[in-house]
Amino acid sequence: MDRRQSSSSGMMEGPFRFLPAEVKEMEERLFPVTNRRLDHILMDELALKFSCFRRRAGMVPVKPKQVLNWFYNNRNKTSAKVAAREAHAPWEFWANHQQARARGGSSISKLKPKKATTHAGSSSGNNYIDVYHTKFEAKSARDGSWYLVEEFLTEKFCESGDLQVLVRFPGFGVEEAEWIDVRTCTLRQRSVPYKATECADVHIWDPVLCYKVSEQSGLYFDAEVHAIERKTHNSGEECDCKILVLYVHDNSEDIVSLKKLRRRYVEYDYKPQTSYELPKGTKIA
Repeated sequence: MDRRQSSSSGMMEGPFRFLPAEVKEMEERLFPVTNRRLDHILMDELALKFSCFRRRAGMVPVKPKQVLNWFYNNRNKTSAKVAAREAHAPWEFWANHQQARARGGSSISKLKPKKATTHAGSSSGNNYIDVYHTKFEAKSARDGSWYLVEEFLTEKFCESGDLQVLVRFPGFGVEEAEWIDVRTCTLRQRSVPYKATECADVHIWDPVLCYKVSEQSGLYFDAEVHAIERKTHNSGEECDCKILVLYVHDNSEDIVSLKKLRRRYVEYDYKPQTSYELPKGTKIA
């Protein structure tokens, strides 16, 4: 048999496999993004927990490296599924466009959103976007931030055959409109603001759209939630929880309130474990 006995512990060693219960717990903790460094402390905790399972009695203890390798191998699969779901809106746009072209029409008129009143890059820290009057948001090539799409002006096919649309953002003139490739993730269904009563829906590692204030202006960028300092507040009261976010575009961190966050539209109900959150009484520096 392809097994050998450990000289130090007398335990039987063989091809290592995680138990179904262990796999289930790790799947619940999979990170929804690919650019996040794995938490080695968590790997140590899981390895120790799994090693203490009754079903592992008499077996070689689980090593943190084995847990770490599982996360590396599986989180990329999860991230690929998430990316595919997030790309649903532009692909739907492209599919509708193809159907419209076959009928001799255009998809632009069907997807043209109602006009919004404020753009995502407003220079006022309190002037947040009115997202309920639009359906799409797009990433600007000028500054890498996300804006509401106020108007689809026209469309074209590039040499590769991909569809591009000319979009105008609120607060900008037609001469400042930008071409957006529909097949990429630079066009997606608009993000929505969190209500004060929805702070419990924010979890560690959640992808969000976050308002970042600079010396010259304020813009919305993709970010990840890294820590949450929750504070008790009654229903209807303004949420004063503190949230530590990491901006994806420059890896900078900031502590923000809930009103600066927008829920990214993703067609899945991912609820990460909340055990990573700061213990009560712990404050974000």
